[in-house]
Amino acid sequence: MRVILLTGLVVFGGAELAEAQGRGGGGNAGPPIPAYRTSVMQGFQLHVGAIRTIVAGTAGAPSHLVGHAEAIRHLTVMAADVFPAGSGGAGTRATEAIWSNSSEFAARLAALQSAGEGLAKAAASGNNDEVNAALTTLNQACQACHMAFRGPPPAAN
Repeated sequence: MRVILLTGLVVFGGAELAEAQGRGGGGNAGPPIPAYRTSVMQGFQLHVGAIRTIVAGTAGAPSHLVGHAEAIRHLTVMAADVFPAGSGGAGTRATEAIWSNSSEFAARLAALQSAGEGLAKAAASGNNDEVNAALTTLNQACQACHMAFRGPPPAAN
């Protein structure tokens, strides 16, 4: 499970993270939080896409379903850690409302984590109808947070 998650982050998010580090993302600010946060969020998309493919029966092995769902469950927990204070601003879609309305943001994260737990349970059941319903719930949790706390894409340089 960790291998799947880390592979997705390295393969699909590594270039952006390396580019951000090359721009001087180190120093006292620590790692380039927006680039890492983007990699974590892209992990959601990749694992959801894999689950949809498996459930549709078009590719992947049904035995992988639980691994992808567990990876998403882990990502929902990580999501709470990728928005530290001061990590907004240029180059990120995270809006200041995340920190100014932290109680609402925390509630959205709790809903996301609950949806991740539900998806993991549905995948373990092996019932594709339950998995599809859990994916809908996860998607709704993602959209609710994005609508309230995600801004437009940063301008290209």
